[in-house]
Amino acid sequence: MGGDLPPITAGAYLLDLLFEIGPAQPLAMSSPVAISELEIAAWQTNRGISLSAWEAGTIRRLSHDYASALSKASQASCPPFYMSPERMTADRRDKISKAMSSWADKVNDGKRALQK
Repeated sequence: MGGDLPPITAGAYLLDLLFEIGPAQPLAMSSPVAISELEIAAWQTNRGISLSAWEAGTIRRLSHDYASALSKASQASCPPFYMSPERMTADRRDKISKAMSSWADKVNDGKRALQK
């Protein structure tokens, strides 16, 4: 499946920084949200690093996209991020759904057996 991901030809260091800062901020009783400008500024101060406005803005946008994808991914109908909607046919979606249901049934059967 990795072949479906676009290659990163420039700016990969921004992704590294995003995950060092923390790609999203948990929010009580809600989906994660993007990291704030304040968090990026605090990270820069703590590390003694000075990002350009463009770098900080890009990291913030990446964080927003990451948090949004996390929220969407919690929905059962969400296709994998690495697969275009055109490639997610109804047949493939059904096959994945059946496999996940079968796996869930096995997990639940195991839990019931432990409870007895």
